[in-house]
Amino acid sequence: MKSAESRRFRNGSYSTLLTVIVVAVLIVINFIVGGLPTTITKLDLSEQKTLSFSEQTKELLKGLSEDVTVYLVAQKGSEDTIIQELVDKYASLSKKVHVVAKDSALDPTFTTRYASGVLADNSLIVESKRRYKVIPYEDIYKQTTGYTETNQQMISTDFDGESQLTNAIDFVTTEALPVAYTVTGHSEL
Repeated sequence: MKSAESRRFRNGSYSTLLTVIVVAVLIVINFIVGGLPTTITKLDLSEQKTLSFSEQTKELLKGLSEDVTVYLVAQKGSEDTIIQELVDKYASLSKKVHVVAKDSALDPTFTTRYASGVLADNSLIVESKRRYKVIPYEDIYKQTTGYTETNQQMISTDFDGESQLTNAIDFVTTEALPVAYTVTGHSEL
């Protein structure tokens, strides 16, 4: 009788110890995976490959020599998840890209330094020490007008986040911007 209880106690102890070890290993794995960049942990399974970057974007980010701040302007809790993942992926590909969330409800005057009118939530502002560029939400999601039997509505058709953000980063980090001149005065176009 005593040996059977001793054996059950030993088996229960082994089971408890094994459970504790498995839980500890899972916690350690979770911390390791949590520390990995989003380029590794987030796979782009979307049909349009929304978060898969072109070689031009990767080269631009690899060659950045100055810091760039990307402000995501949106009320806390209403951030567009695709735009959030997009800017986070840019930051994970380059240590020179910093993402800052700006709550439009808590700091409504923040955007007045960059835009004259009201900036829609989920718009981006890209800034370097040289200049800044505003990317309105309407430029990230190209929209067309759709008609139903009863009304007209705007329909999002295309995600243009990578192109808009890459062009903005290129614009704010370029040393010399090209200048175009037009000659007038000879009654010619």
